[in-house]
Amino acid sequence: MRYEEQPHDVELRANRGGLYKPERLANGDETDSERGDVEGALASAPIALDHTYTTPTEHHNPLEPHATIAVWSDDGERLTLYDSNQGPHTIRDTVAAAFSLPPERVRVHRALRRRRLRLQIVCPPHP
Repeated sequence: MRYEEQPHDVELRANRGGLYKPERLANGDETDSERGDVEGALASAPIALDHTYTTPTEHHNPLEPHATIAVWSDDGERLTLYDSNQGPHTIRDTVAAAFSLPPERVRVHRALRRRRLRLQIVCPPHP
């Protein structure tokens, strides 16, 4: 595989080159929608404010890596997992099936608790 190295660029700006509007969104909806008459409402309002507000860049990324610590008991009969998840029973059942263990011999400790993310409910493979 070959690729052309380019400078790091993650800032979205209205005047950035290369931006485009897709024909439709992934779910089939139109990309733009309008409702009401903003200009008319502002003209008829008893008070109108004209100010620009900005917000800092926010990224929707997990704060910790997706990783699991697995500890087998000395006799090899029980498995304890320390995992960042929001579905310990699902994780337990999936791992028990993978190792042909009864679910009661697998314990899952939820190491961290935070906002709900789909990746923490299912049992994805960890690298």
